[in-house]
Amino acid sequence: MRSFLGFGQTPYIGTPQAQPIKLGGIAGQAIPLLFQWVSYGAFSNPNINVLVDVSQQPCVKLDQIRSVYIDNLGSDNPIYVNFPDTNYTVVAKPNSEGWYPAYTNARQCWVVGEGFLSTDIPQTYIILSNIILPPAVNVEIDQALNLNLASPAITRGTTIYNSKYGVPALGDQFFSSALLPINVVGTANLWNTPYASGFLYITSLSVYGLGVSTTGANATGNFVLESTGVAGTLLNLSYTITLAQPPGVEDIVSLSGLQIKLDATQTWRLRNIAGAANGELQVVSSFTQQP
Repeated sequence: MRSFLGFGQTPYIGTPQAQPIKLGGIAGQAIPLLFQWVSYGAFSNPNINVLVDVSQQPCVKLDQIRSVYIDNLGSDNPIYVNFPDTNYTVVAKPNSEGWYPAYTNARQCWVVGEGFLSTDIPQTYIILSNIILPPAVNVEIDQALNLNLASPAITRGTTIYNSKYGVPALGDQFFSSALLPINVVGTANLWNTPYASGFLYITSLSVYGLGVSTTGANATGNFVLESTGVAGTLLNLSYTITLAQPPGVEDIVSLSGLQIKLDATQTWRLRNIAGAANGELQVVSSFTQQP
């Protein structure tokens, strides 16, 4: 059983009005409702709970809510209609529309949108009716998605919100950074950042030392993967190069199977803190960028 108590609540924007309607040859009343989620702050708030009260004028002709129509086409977000007196909840999955029965004795409901994460904010059209209709659902894009557990919030300077689950990224882009001399302080941009909007999903990350050699002793070094913005440091690593080895390739760090979510609007970079070895550093990575 879902609970929406932690979502906060805001009143419906507009004045609901009952209208005469005939559905399936039955005359009755209907109340159309339009939810333009951006007007409720969906860009900054991933979860929104809207209180709809149709118990007053000009809605009194609707004696009881017996069915609900939800048009959630063109939307990547699930939409819920919860009736708090019975705690019965209707859910419309993304890219769907349909009629649903309503089990309630009240004329109030909560309309909840969940998981607004991008600048592509949808709108939802809902009809409350006192006519009993058989349930029927049509799906615009019917597909199965592999959902993995996700942290509801990731804080790196600012907070990145998720739902409790997320779709894994493919890592369908490949990136290799510019070379940085190990013995000189310097920076190299990562993942073609910054972007105008969206997120990066880092699925693998390796840092190599190329042409690495030492002369008289083991050589230490240090580098940082970081944002120049509020997110700050992602990885701070110290390493040691073995004494007097011939020039070659050092696998300093190699991470795979990642799903690291980053703010794509910030500038991410490799910053080298001068080490004692000869050679160059390079970042090699796979990632997905979502606007």
